[in-house]
Amino acid sequence: MAKKPEKTEKPEKLEKTEAPEPLNLLELVVALDRQHRRLRWTVVGLTLVTLVALAGAGAALLAPYNAQLGLYLRRWLGRPETIAVEKTILEAEKFALRTPDGKVRAALAAHDDATPSLALYDDDGTARAGLELGTDGQANLWFAGKDGQVTVSLNPRSLRLTDAEGGVFVTRSALVLADRKQRNRVTLGVKPDGSPSLTLADKEGRTGALVDVVDEGSRLGLFYDGMVRAGIGFGPGGSQLNLYGDDGKDHATLSLAPDGATGLIFHGQDGK
Repeated sequence: MAKKPEKTEKPEKLEKTEAPEPLNLLELVVALDRQHRRLRWTVVGLTLVTLVALAGAGAALLAPYNAQLGLYLRRWLGRPETIAVEKTILEAEKFALRTPDGKVRAALAAHDDATPSLALYDDDGTARAGLELGTDGQANLWFAGKDGQVTVSLNPRSLRLTDAEGGVFVTRSALVLADRKQRNRVTLGVKPDGSPSLTLADKEGRTGALVDVVDEGSRLGLFYDGMVRAGIGFGPGGSQLNLYGDDGKDHATLSLAPDGATGLIFHGQDGK
């Protein structure tokens, strides 16, 4: 028997997918506007972050050269002020310490003669105190009044006190009193041989009287216009009084020897 031809199966029909409905035009515009806003705020935020980062980097670079900026930056970061020990040498001919209003209150400088000095200034800019080192290596500490005039000066060899009324000068072997014009009027000292002496000066600073005591006796000299006029002394040869003329020569001598002998001698213009 002949086989019946098999029926061919019909292909199944594909299900149709529904195409999305196109968005409304108004909704599309709204969506684009939202996306644009988000993008704009993102750009603004990134810009602000960049600016803050640049400002912080700039402040960090300038902080080592600006003490006030460095202080504010450390406070903002919550870090205490510390000084790091570094092997750093700063070189300059002058260092000035200024107040916030710009006034110089202290200066450390080297002068033309290579001597260093430290000066302190008051609110008016007048030097009131200082420390100096001379070319001979001697240090000097001084204090000044409101007018800038030095009133106290101290160094290893002397002390000087001055004001409008006069002054006092003290060394290791002498005491000097000065008048208002800073002329020495009284000098009390010890000579290199250990003998004491007292010198009184007139208003011009010239010697007016002199008293000294030596190992062999003592003497008193009276002066006028800087020239000796009379002298009295005592020594191994006894006591003696000398009178001098305008020419500075001895014109009369009165003496008393140790044995009681007395003498009176008058001299001429030629001293004989």
